[in-house]
Amino acid sequence: MKTLTHLLHLPTVLTVKGLLLAGGLIVGVSPAWAGGGGPLQQPRYLEVREVQGSVTSQQRPVQVGDRVQSRATAITTGEDSGTTLVLDNNSGTVAVAENTQLAVDQVATTPTGGQQTELSLQEGEVRANIQTFTNPESSFRVNTPAGVAGVRGTEFSVVVLPTGETRVTTFEGSVEVTAQGQTEQIQPGYFSQLTPGQPPTEPRPAPGDTRLSLQFLTEAGVERLQISATVPPRSQVLVNQQSLPVSPTGEVSAVVDVPSDRLLRMVVRDPFGIEQVYELALPMMALPESQATPSETEPEETDSLEAPEEAEPEGTELEDTMPNQNPSIAPQES
Repeated sequence: MKTLTHLLHLPTVLTVKGLLLAGGLIVGVSPAWAGGGGPLQQPRYLEVREVQGSVTSQQRPVQVGDRVQSRATAITTGEDSGTTLVLDNNSGTVAVAENTQLAVDQVATTPTGGQQTELSLQEGEVRANIQTFTNPESSFRVNTPAGVAGVRGTEFSVVVLPTGETRVTTFEGSVEVTAQGQTEQIQPGYFSQLTPGQPPTEPRPAPGDTRLSLQFLTEAGVERLQISATVPPRSQVLVNQQSLPVSPTGEVSAVVDVPSDRLLRMVVRDPFGIEQVYELALPMMALPESQATPSETEPEETDSLEAPEEAEPEGTELEDTMPNQNPSIAPQES
């Protein structure tokens, strides 16, 4: 499975239905007047700054420079694809990851100059970086099947699964999420989860790096590996393609065979499809003479065996050899 992380660096992009003029997509909207007989306000828009792979709107390919104005149909990104949208006043960007359906509900200016942007995310992931607003009527909102995320200046991500289940994570500033008449404030480094028909969960610390320790064991002269790890709850863990049991609190404890190439590959995939991959080259271990032949009696509790003193320390901290600070979202298919 490909990840979407690499798409999140893209600038913000928007598309809408309208007329194609001079190679750009211009949306037809009703004129917005500042007042009866007043001067015509410049229509607001979102501009596509970068496109990667297959990105379409109304079955038409989206191109760099396209402008999306109010009431757009969904922007759809395909596998290994993404786009970046930029607000017309350069006050923010929206990076759209692969396999995402995003619609622009509103890009408007209030009579007092407040700028209001409203998007709808049906499925997939977006990551927005919005500057702090000075006008109290300005706002930026993302609607999902499970609730609404609203900000006045922050960096945050929204992920929506095919079931409508939503996760909102704050990186800078703060985000308000509202569902079923209840609102939660999400501070940096925290996330809230929303399920359709239910209020948002209380913000919890965003999942950190997976912690892993290893201990070499010998069973009847055969070298094995004791794995102990802590991962985000409800994650799926694969070690060299072997699925390991995960407790409700995210604890992993299992004994596995040492791979013939001595390369340990661990994949951690959380319920939202965020995937982290770790690789570690295992050192060669010298078996103690007392366990060098299979005729020796196997110890009663192999779990308590420790590696020889000259070998790797009992607990080996696994380093992420494939950095993934902003993991991409790849919703899992059932």
